[in-house]
Amino acid sequence: MQVEFSYPDLPVSKARGVIKNAISTHQVSILSGQTGSGKTTQLPKMLLELGAEGKGQIVHTQPRRVAARETAARVAKEIGVELGEEVGYQVRFEEKLSPRTKLKVVTDGILLSEIRKDPLLSRYGAVVIDEAHERSLNIDFLLGFMAKILKKRPDLKLVVTSATIDSEKFQSFFEKALGQNVPVINIEGKTYPVEILYEPYGSQEALCETGVFKSLDLDLSQQVARAVMEEIDFDPSGDILVFASGQREIQEFSDAIEGALPARYKDEIEILPLFARLGSSDQRRIFAPHSKRRVVIATNIAETSLTIPGIKYCVDPGTARVSRYSRSSHIQRLPVEEISQDRCDQRAGRCGRESEGIAIRLYSEEDYLARPRYSEPEILRTDLCQVVLHMLFSGVAKSVEEIEGFMFLDKPNMKDFLSALNELEDLEAVRVEKGHISLTRIGYLMAELPVDVRLARMVVEAEKYGPKILAQVLAIVSFFSVNDIFRESAQDLEKAKRMQKMFQDPSSDFLSALNLFYFLFETEGKSLRKKCAQFFLSYQRAYQWKELFSQLSSVMKQRKTEVGRVVPEGEREAAGETGEVTAFKWDEERIHLSLLPSLLQNLGHLEESKDKKDKKDRRTLYKGARGIKFEISPSSSLYKKKAEWVAAAYLQDTGRLWARGAGKVKPEWIERSAGRRGKYRYSSPVWSQSAGSAVTKRTLSVYGLDILQKTVSAKRLFPLESRKLLISALAGGDVKNFAGGEFIKENLKILDEAEEEAARNRTSFDSGALEEFYDSALPEEVVDVRSLQDWEKKDPNAKKTLRFRVKSTRNEEMYPGFATVAGASLPLSYAFSPSDPLDGVTLHVPLSLLGKVEQKDIPIPPGYRSELILAALKALPKKIRMQLSPLSSFAKKVEEKMGDGEFFSSLSSLLKENFQIFEPIDWDEVKSKIPPYLLCNISVEKWGKRKEALEVSKDLKYLKKKYAPIEEAERKERVQTEVERLKKEGNLLGAGRVLKEAGLKGKGEEVILEGLVEGCNISEERILSLWSPKEKLLLFSLEDKKDLCRDLKRKAVLLIISSLPSSEEELYFAQEMLQRNIESEIKKMGEIYLKIAEKKKEVLRQASSSPLSMLRTVSDVLGHLSSLLEPANLFKMSAEEVKEVPRYIEADLLRLKKARSNSSRDLQWQTEAKEAQKIVQTFKGGKKEKEAQRMYEEFLISLWAQEMGTKEKVSLERLKKLNN
Repeated sequence: MQVEFSYPDLPVSKARGVIKNAISTHQVSILSGQTGSGKTTQLPKMLLELGAEGKGQIVHTQPRRVAARETAARVAKEIGVELGEEVGYQVRFEEKLSPRTKLKVVTDGILLSEIRKDPLLSRYGAVVIDEAHERSLNIDFLLGFMAKILKKRPDLKLVVTSATIDSEKFQSFFEKALGQNVPVINIEGKTYPVEILYEPYGSQEALCETGVFKSLDLDLSQQVARAVMEEIDFDPSGDILVFASGQREIQEFSDAIEGALPARYKDEIEILPLFARLGSSDQRRIFAPHSKRRVVIATNIAETSLTIPGIKYCVDPGTARVSRYSRSSHIQRLPVEEISQDRCDQRAGRCGRESEGIAIRLYSEEDYLARPRYSEPEILRTDLCQVVLHMLFSGVAKSVEEIEGFMFLDKPNMKDFLSALNELEDLEAVRVEKGHISLTRIGYLMAELPVDVRLARMVVEAEKYGPKILAQVLAIVSFFSVNDIFRESAQDLEKAKRMQKMFQDPSSDFLSALNLFYFLFETEGKSLRKKCAQFFLSYQRAYQWKELFSQLSSVMKQRKTEVGRVVPEGEREAAGETGEVTAFKWDEERIHLSLLPSLLQNLGHLEESKDKKDKKDRRTLYKGARGIKFEISPSSSLYKKKAEWVAAAYLQDTGRLWARGAGKVKPEWIERSAGRRGKYRYSSPVWSQSAGSAVTKRTLSVYGLDILQKTVSAKRLFPLESRKLLISALAGGDVKNFAGGEFIKENLKILDEAEEEAARNRTSFDSGALEEFYDSALPEEVVDVRSLQDWEKKDPNAKKTLRFRVKSTRNEEMYPGFATVAGASLPLSYAFSPSDPLDGVTLHVPLSLLGKVEQKDIPIPPGYRSELILAALKALPKKIRMQLSPLSSFAKKVEEKMGDGEFFSSLSSLLKENFQIFEPIDWDEVKSKIPPYLLCNISVEKWGKRKEALEVSKDLKYLKKKYAPIEEAERKERVQTEVERLKKEGNLLGAGRVLKEAGLKGKGEEVILEGLVEGCNISEERILSLWSPKEKLLLFSLEDKKDLCRDLKRKAVLLIISSLPSSEEELYFAQEMLQRNIESEIKKMGEIYLKIAEKKKEVLRQASSSPLSMLRTVSDVLGHLSSLLEPANLFKMSAEEVKEVPRYIEADLLRLKKARSNSSRDLQWQTEAKEAQKIVQTFKGGKKEKEAQRMYEEFLISLWAQEMGTKEKVSLERLKKLNN
């Protein structure tokens, strides 16, 4: 770059040789220059002159956008180039750069974002970090990054500039980080002497001639006014700068000064405010030439950012609002605090920029000296969420240890980092596992968005709800990211407030922001500048708002996410003052659902203060997270609206805790958004008759704030308690009527009767028996009425199971628990349940033993015996009873003499033999008159893992008759199961024995035979390979492939072994024989089958060519052939029987041949054949059937093929004789 470098007469210019030498010989240099030294504009020129840009661009950072633009413009002008060419700038919403740019002035935030994309800043040869003394969060973060980058890039130069003498701190930091010498160059500033006057409260009486402040008992506003009046009286020239902590204090100071001014000064002095929200036109008035003397009352914006012309005097109360983040309450506080010495000096320096000045400090010199030398860095008093998120995103830290080890100039407390990590976890941005920290998908997107982490989280959540909601949330996020767009007018303050309120949504400031966005950027008509002027809005900040919205939209679009337009659902009423529509309808629910995950720490529930008697004076308070209480900001549309639930964009403590940017929300929305931050607690479950289940009150709390209480079912949360409550409700009858619930009243009735019976008999009774019964009867999964009904539907025995049977204390001798029946000890049970079939005593008999039980085996417990005898005697006919009176005495005699055996048989014999009662007695009628509970019940049951009652009756004969087939089927099933098990183990003989012992002898032989057949090691493929394809087709005409192979194997096995084995030795021998001979025997057997198939084919051929006159003959022959060769019939034939089949078919062929010449004779023989067939059909299985079938075939040969000869003498008479 061919440029002639010249330097103005500034302190830094005089030291440029030293500065250039330090930069040339050191990697890091510290330049400490006081205000006015020229370091900001001249240092970049020195770096360009040194050729630092030869190794890459020179990047120069400024804390503020305005300063970055002005610095770039000033340097470009001084070296004679056009701004945006060799010298350019880049700030958040604007850039002026070109490919030829050598010096780029940026904000520190821009450089930080570049580090995330280019961790080594490879495009730069030199970096200047200006105004490092401000120690903003970005500056400290940037310094830490530079310490890491410089280690890896020894060619990179770094110059750090500071306006304070605390340069040694920067020097020590980099020397320790890099292990090399870091020079510090100190430059004097171009300022005039400033006299410092200390006038603390009550130090002296005022010297002003008005005498207004004779009293020493002054408040701060009066003290400020007194100091201002001193300067006005002392010197008629020079403007006065007064520092205030905020807008409210500006107004108080202004009113106090206005009140203190004598009448003669009213037209000569004007009082002007200066603060960030002040309109640009009002701000320009302060810097414009003026004739009147001025008192400018400013916030700390006037400390460093702005140089106000004409200031000769300064009044410093020594306080300012300092932003502090409270880790415990998660609130950004703005307390008014005493400022540090360096800030006191900065303020004093404001009145020495153009001439000698005087600074009046409203505190003592001792107070000044006792204050900290430097301001506390922002990183030690701010929320670290953003810092931690970007450390993780840029990869400089992946664990808690690496975060703690990052090189900060002043390291924050580790608790602050952990608090930030915890909050990022709550926002679902990070995942912490065993000390390792990783970003989630949500976290990565949050880090890409250049806004506060909580605002970024809103954008991520809005993605769920589609392009339209996403766009609207982007507009809201952008709004809360730029400085306050509403400006205040010193002349038209009330009108400004009135006009701005026209955009307010009555329920949400977030929706108010959308109203404003839509009006400014989406509606047609006036230009943006005119709209801003009309409604007292900052054009510059409105422009920034739109730019940030576009920037955020671009980030989302780069991620292939569609962003819609910010368009409302409809319009509200037109604004009254302008007639323009400025308020609209939006999708309130989905917008707030997008915002809520970020705002859960800023929730509030209405809690009206009661500390004032007059309702008008009561403050509208909200109870917030962790027990805090706050108020809605007066600038909010919800101010004094008393919404039940609100969520705020942020909470700010300025002495009172204010919610700024608030929206009305519903508890249901909060519940949907709570995620891991929502904690549920549950009350003890109670029974609800209407719900038919146990219920519990579930309370959702978020950060200690109870949000929502619901009554929910307890069955999944507290299954054991729910079951207990159901049982108590059933036992107490506290259940609504439901299908299948009839048992409840029945059981309660039985319980009442049992209690009465126990009282009568003076026996003990367990009052909790019904609950115990339900506890044992109901499965564990039954916990409410619904699950009870489901179980009743699924289990057919449920109704029986739910029938209550009373158990009282039992005498084991009188009421034994077991009885010996059919050689087995079977259980007895007792119940007092008059409506239940099991009332009285019950004998439990397994189904497998039922067939062996006899009537004489049915027990009568001793406790029932006396009562049963008396009842039986009372049931006798009256004529007999007359002979036995008195019955009670007679019953005792009977009991003494009566032996064992079937009760009624024994009683009948006793009456005849001992008491000469010979009249006939109908004992069935006697039984019918005896109370049922005295006669033993017989419960037939399946016994297994769980006993299953099949039926209960007192009639043994009926039970045996009904369940005999079932018992037999079960017996066979048990036998078959055992046989299958033995077969799997290869124990064929054992399987045969089991079948034989079960009375299934033939079945046992079949099992052994099948086992031998299956054990033959020859496959279907091998069997079929024994014949040609043509032969196989013939064979398949008899049986299908699988059945044919099985049939041939089976017959071959029977040919090889003479008889089935009956010992292990015989079995082994048989298996050996089969392995050696099976294939050859199958081949022989197959040849016979081939003959049969060929004969069959010939019969079919001849039948098809026979004349119509032979129809009956052909039909009869084909019927015989079909019956003979039916596959099941072939399979049942022995090998010897199969060998005869070709003869039988040959007879059919001869019959067809003869019938062609003499069909009448054939018909005559058919009659005899039919008669023979009927005789054979009378045989049903066994050897005789086989013999009859053989004789029948031979008889057919004797009729139609006498020339073939029969193997035995056959005739109709012989067949009939076999049948007889």
